[in-house]
Amino acid sequence: MITARQVAADVLNRSRSRDGFAAELIDAALNAAKLSAQDRRFVTQLVFGVIRHFGRIDGELSRLIAHAP
Repeated sequence: MITARQVAADVLNRSRSRDGFAAELIDAALNAAKLSAQDRRFVTQLVFGVIRHFGRIDGELSRLIAHAP
């Protein structure tokens, strides 16, 4: 059984690959996945949260990777 986090990761990967708009990708993924209402809300919030804060996340990861031993 697929988890909410797996659905969100797939949507984010497809969004980054320019396979479609995030909202459309979320709708399609949620229609295909058998998730509870709570998990469906979690996927939506997780995807939009990552997209909203992507610049900050990318900057922090770049900084950490650059300083890795």
